[in-house]
Amino acid sequence: MQIKKRHSALVAAAGILLLAAALKPQIPSVGPVWEYSSVTASPTSPGRAVICYATSNGCRNEQVGSTYRQLEDALMTAATKLGEKGWELTTTAEIQSESKSERTLYFRRLQSVLNRGDSSGNH
Repeated sequence: MQIKKRHSALVAAAGILLLAAALKPQIPSVGPVWEYSSVTASPTSPGRAVICYATSNGCRNEQVGSTYRQLEDALMTAATKLGEKGWELTTTAEIQSESKSERTLYFRRLQSVLNRGDSSGNH
């Protein structure tokens, strides 16, 4: 009788492990959800920068201007605007060619209950 109980317990435990392994890919992973944005400016458009808020449909763009009409001022105006809303700078890129010159700053922030309302266009 003792052996039957152990055998039944082992079979039950093995069944639970197999069921858990089979269901694991179907359970969504829980972890941080990030939002992404970028700021791009070009010397050919001095005093203007474009903030791209990444969405599942592409970018939702916002133009940001600087009264000083300089590339760095427009970039910093836009970066400051994002920073005030909890975005953090992750990396930068610069494109220099004969036909194009552009600087892009990339940002991210954790999506939370506090900033989910910003996704509606109130950035």
